Amino acid sequence: MKKKKRLYNFIVRQPNRHTFVKLFNWYITFSNALRSKKRWNIKVVSDEPVFRVLDDEGREISFLHSERVGFYRYGVQPRTKGLLGDYFIDMAMISDGDVVIDCGANIGEIGLGLRLEGKSVRYIAFEPGRDEAACCKLNNPDGIVEQRALWHEKTTLKFYEKSDTADSSLIEFSGYGSVVEVETTTLNDYCEENDIRSIKLLKIEGEGAEPEILKGADKILDRVNYICVDCGPERGLAKEPTLPEVCHFLVERGFRFERISTKRLTALFVRT
Repeated sequence: MKKKKRLYNFIVRQPNRHTFVKLFNWYITFSNALRSKKRWNIKVVSDEPVFRVLDDEGREISFLHSERVGFYRYGVQPRTKGLLGDYFIDMAMISDGDVVIDCGANIGEIGLGLRLEGKSVRYIAFEPGRDEAACCKLNNPDGIVEQRALWHEKTTLKFYEKSDTADSSLIEFSGYGSVVEVETTTLNDYCEENDIRSIKLLKIEGEGAEPEILKGADKILDRVNYICVDCGPERGLAKEPTLPEVCHFLVERGFRFERISTKRLTALFVRT
């Protein structure tokens, strides 16, 4: 088992993308020959600048980093369904035509997941990372993808990037790889500028910037039915959780604290 794990790690860390694809698809065939259950029913192709996973059900997803291919080992929908569950996004919440805003969308797995569950929503994604935003658009061709960060004011800020682990943030943290400047906006301004009067679901993963994002949404929260927030220990150099501040802010503004998961410290709030 340890040898197999070392082989897997060697393959996914290949610097040459074409070598990775060739070796990984061989590895799947090799591994499946040894398994009677939990077979990896996928293949990977290179479609520069992204990779694509194609599964046996005909579903596919574009992604950026070879190290993250393991998320899709049992297929695309098992991954997206699991992510929806992590955020307590129940399909009974969502109807066709609803507005869903995804803050910190990364490659857009939430939007893709809703589509795979048969929901035709108005998906609006905010993702300041250039490559991630482009990948998000590939996965959500009918959605709106804003390559901007959400914040409590319109400005330009430093963006600390760690794309390979999806940990990029507006707040400095240890271990970031590079720094770029990004444009920010607020949900207050965006909703007014685009005449968005009703939001069924707001998902927030701000890598520690959740309080600032909510502060920039204070005037439109009465338009939102459900808010799911990743409040995990990701804020700044101290890696602080944001749950206390997020919970206090939303409960004060008429939301009920509905559910919490200790898996990644995600919380669901419902407007009362």
